[in-house]
Amino acid sequence: MKCLLCPIEVYEFREPNLCDTHLKEDIRRRRNVHGKRCPSCYAHKPVIEYDRNARQWDGLQSYCRACNGLRRTLDLSTWHTVRDALRKANADKV
Repeated sequence: MKCLLCPIEVYEFREPNLCDTHLKEDIRRRRNVHGKRCPSCYAHKPVIEYDRNARQWDGLQSYCRACNGLRRTLDLSTWHTVRDALRKANADKV
């Protein structure tokens, strides 16, 4: 069976019938349409709120820009206190 978008042969049965490259692109497009949830503050934010990271599978940082900035500027104990407060504030959005 061939990939729907290119002539590469797809050996496994998957839905949709896409090669690995096109499957990853398809997953990125679907996930990024609605944004993603920051694991630090638990807030669901649009993709614009995340920096790029080519090593991640979706091409974006795990943490939002606001949390990334706080993590870089605060020491560890202060960061954990701030993070817990942010999580409590966004607990109803999880």
